[in-house]
Amino acid sequence: MSSSSSHEMLKKQTVLVTRPEQQQLPLIDTLNRHGVKTLSKPMLVIDELRSEVQINQIKSKIMSFAEYDIAIFVSTNAARFGSQWIENYWPQFPVSLQVIAIGPSTAKAVADLLPCKVIQSASGVTSEDILKLAQLQNIDGLKIAIFRGVGGRELLASALRERGAMVDYFEVYTRQGCSYPEKDFIDELLSADVNIFAANSIETVNQLKANLGEHFKNFSGLSLLVPSARVAEQARVDGFTAVVNCDGASNEAFIAALLRLADTTLESQPQGEG
Repeated sequence: MSSSSSHEMLKKQTVLVTRPEQQQLPLIDTLNRHGVKTLSKPMLVIDELRSEVQINQIKSKIMSFAEYDIAIFVSTNAARFGSQWIENYWPQFPVSLQVIAIGPSTAKAVADLLPCKVIQSASGVTSEDILKLAQLQNIDGLKIAIFRGVGGRELLASALRERGAMVDYFEVYTRQGCSYPEKDFIDELLSADVNIFAANSIETVNQLKANLGEHFKNFSGLSLLVPSARVAEQARVDGFTAVVNCDGASNEAFIAALLRLADTTLESQPQGEG
């Protein structure tokens, strides 16, 4: 199928962009440049720590940051908020520290924000892919810091501890779901003629389903773009029936997935249809 035909198909798409407010603009700009219309409705609010207990906990850990052998950043938000804490207490970045990021978007964010070399997996964007890295095989007795939001998946830390590492969470931000009045939310989707959803995490997928409420079945068949097989699996469990794994969370990965969808749509049309 011709590239020009696929790009023309993109002009018929309207994507619901659900990323947190601070992360919306780059994806929206990328989609708009390709002729894709967008509706912005964040599903999560990402915020700095507010609790005095949480602030004191992370401050104590950051003060001993140079004692760690490896630091792992699990998201761009972990990079953004984590770098702020590090810069406040470690203007001279620990030279012997190995820094690992999950996914190319996070790796770029860490490299942009901190003066260090960043290691990432070439095979994927999940905890499972990171655990295959050579740097995380012989880690008995090493101290590892995992930068993340408050709460989250335990697989990475559990696996590293099983390999003998001492693992601490550096929880540097919070996330909360965004709820919208159901009728208003549905009216906006219909008015904008949304025909594709984009969601970057399991939490986002869950919140999207919650906001669709009683109308979920009417929208569960729309294409849902997600960044990994793990998120795709959960989205299908939640009842979304047209889930597309973009194999990455970058803007480029989402555009590539949209083009593949366009190709599939064109190929399925009977000959003679435009």
